[in-house]
Amino acid sequence: LEIINVINYHFLFIVKENFEFLNMVFPLAEFIMERFETVITLCINWLLWDYEIIIRSTQETLFKYLYILNGDHSDVEIKIDEYWKSLAEIQSLKMSSQAKLNVELLEDTDFSRIAFLPLILSTDEEERLRGKWQKKERSKLEQKWSFSQMILELSSDTNNITKDYIMLLTFNYRIGSNIIHGDETGIGIINERRSRETGEKLKAEQGHYLRILSDILSYSTLLSIQTMKFLKQE
Repeated sequence: LEIINVINYHFLFIVKENFEFLNMVFPLAEFIMERFETVITLCINWLLWDYEIIIRSTQETLFKYLYILNGDHSDVEIKIDEYWKSLAEIQSLKMSSQAKLNVELLEDTDFSRIAFLPLILSTDEEERLRGKWQKKERSKLEQKWSFSQMILELSSDTNNITKDYIMLLTFNYRIGSNIIHGDETGIGIINERRSRETGEKLKAEQGHYLRILSDILSYSTLLSIQTMKFLKQE
């Protein structure tokens, strides 16, 4: 925990000193570090499975952060524009469609208007975005930002910062996904732990606890190292 705090302290100092270059990606880093505080609280209260749920979101944001900063400055600028503008436009189309449906299902009540009308795009704006983002183009961009494609780039030989670690981190990501979705694997993992004899259960929980702290240290380190690589600093 002391090492994690030291790393994060120095990371924030570097961000402050280079905010002109990092201001567009700092919100992702801020989200990650705030979740670190949350998951450490869960960990020290032995809410280990709840940790796996929250850290799964943190991991996905971390992968996006690493992905955005992987490449030269022109590549980074393109990814930042895609993240904040293009993906947001595509998402606004999806949310508008769902909001329209919700208003219809709730029969246009006061509640539905307050809750969902702000999410519904104007006719002109919807036509503009649908013209800009044909299905093929939407799918192409969403595939580029999919978990599998980001991992493919981050684990390539051209990225000597993350390639040795990223595939190891995907194991925890997939376990978290199993638990979030409540599939048979996720439920089975929890039930298997619960079914162990007291001594074996304690050993497993202690190992789980230590792995969690090790994970957070790894994530903090990768966050910082990829940032320093982007800034071309030691």
